Amino acid sequence: LSDPSTFASAIEGADRIFLGHPESGFEAKELQQAFFDTVAAVKPSPPFVVKFVAAFSSDFLAKMAKHTPLLHYGIQNNADIINDFKAKHGSKHVAVVEARSWFMQNYVAEFKEMVAAGCLMSGSEDACLPRIDSRDIADAALACLQDPAKHGGQVYNLTGGELYQESEIAAKLSKATGRAVAYSPDPTPLKPIFEPIKIDGGLTMWDIMSDLWNLEKMTRDLNEPLQPKVFEELTGQKYRSFDAFIAENLDHWSVAEKGKSVSA
Repeated sequence: LSDPSTFASAIEGADRIFLGHPESGFEAKELQQAFFDTVAAVKPSPPFVVKFVAAFSSDFLAKMAKHTPLLHYGIQNNADIINDFKAKHGSKHVAVVEARSWFMQNYVAEFKEMVAAGCLMSGSEDACLPRIDSRDIADAALACLQDPAKHGGQVYNLTGGELYQESEIAAKLSKATGRAVAYSPDPTPLKPIFEPIKIDGGLTMWDIMSDLWNLEKMTRDLNEPLQPKVFEELTGQKYRSFDAFIAENLDHWSVAEKGKSVSA
């Protein structure tokens, strides 16, 4: 999704589309705008789009612009473009699945090296934060896709079903993996691990992790209430638990590269 000339052929014949959280180049506002313009141009009627967004209040986004510009850029673009699409083409053609929770999958992706190093970094000051399995987001999106007439114009806020402190997650991972994992409020011990990892735009993984640390620092006071009924009524099922997620993913941590241990 980095070449607008391919958008029309990519969605040809599709009557329903799911767009997840943008990755790398697709975060660029002009690319997202071009994609939604292509969708809107389909005749006789645009396909039904279910869009996932990481949603925050306008006040919180203002803080993100100052303290976590990398993350703010993609999230704000999502909101602006969806609102523009609704205004031009009607809300019935799009449903939004939003979440303000931290993904469980982070612990087998970006945070995998932290588990291997035995140190979970978090700027949350060990506050209780909501956690969600990304497969629950997919299930919610599927429910919307299956009934456009019912869900068009709706916004569903997915909170996840559990609140955890980072220290609690560290303890769970330690017990499950047999690897000593501790919570650290200070990210600097992990800089040698993430700074050598290069990503797009001349950035390093340390740049992203620093943004995440600052984001966690801001989210510690959000106190987002859990709303399990929204998900249950939409999908007919309960949120997946963190314990179940750990049990399903033990192989990820057992084969994680063992880096040098760092003190928390």
